Amino acid sequence: MNEEESKVVAIQEEATTGEAPTAEGTASVEDRIPAKETAGKAESPKRVPEFLEPYLRRYSGEKVFHVTSDRQVFLGKNYHLARLHQAGLGQGELKTYNI
Repeated sequence: MNEEESKVVAIQEEATTGEAPTAEGTASVEDRIPAKETAGKAESPKRVPEFLEPYLRRYSGEKVFHVTSDRQVFLGKNYHLARLHQAGLGQGELKTYNI
């Protein structure tokens, strides 16, 4: 497994369990977010679905994410792959989130 594949596996695990592997073991997503980032989070409405947050942190430079109906996340530059994957599912729709 190359570095990119291991990143994808780690992100998918984090998105489904809410935990990410760290050097010391595992820590919850909330434990790894600095307090200044979580302050006021309850007052502001969410701009993106919760399952997309690990991807936003991991790919902080990305502004567009494509999400298929089975919740696979594709980066903006991989729109064609997201479309093909969604077509293979046979139902549902591809959603695009612009951050």
